[in-house]
Order: sequence, then C-alpha cells, then structure tokens
Amino acid sequence: MGSLDKVYVFSNYRSLPGSEEALGSAMRRLAVKLRTESGCCFLHVYASVSDPAHFMVHSCWTDEDSLNAATKLPYVVRFLDLIQPLINHQLNAVFMSRLD
Repeated sequence: MGSLDKVYVFSNYRSLPGSEEALGSAMRRLAVKLRTESGCCFLHVYASVSDPAHFMVHSCWTDEDSLNAATKLPYVVRFLDLIQPLINHQLNAVFMSRLD
C-alpha cells in the first residue's frame, strides 16, 4: 500500500453486558469529531441488528499519514482509554486498500 492510496479501516467492538448504550454513545461522539479531520473521507458507526453488544466502525482516510495523525489526536486517545472498561476484548482494526 503506497502512501498516496486511500486507507479503509474496519474495526469491531463488543461491549460488556450493560455497557451497550455507553459504548454506542462514545462511538457516536467520536465519529462527529473525526469526520471533521482533514484526512477523513468518511466515517460510519454501525450497530448490529441482531446483537446489541456488537458495533463496527468503517472509515476511509486520504492516506496513511492522515490516519496515523488521527490516531494520535488527544480526543482519540481519550476515547480509547474510555472504552477499555466497556469492551470485552483487545482493540482490533484492519487497514485495507480497495481492489476495485
């Protein structure tokens, strides 16, 4: 993946029982802020229709540099700290480039 390629990020989150609302709310607040960053092409937050504990984020960034810069923003670091006690797994994100 070259530095000029768009980067697509897919990340899954599973909340602990009783933390669904707090996690969803935190994710929506983060999305509003991240969408305003210059390198963000789009960012969508999804909730499973069959499992209230399962959330997903799909975003697109103009390049790897803009994505890396976003991950270091103070409010992103705070978000990651905030959600740790709300989820039952390690953070997991997949970085992809489009084939078509």
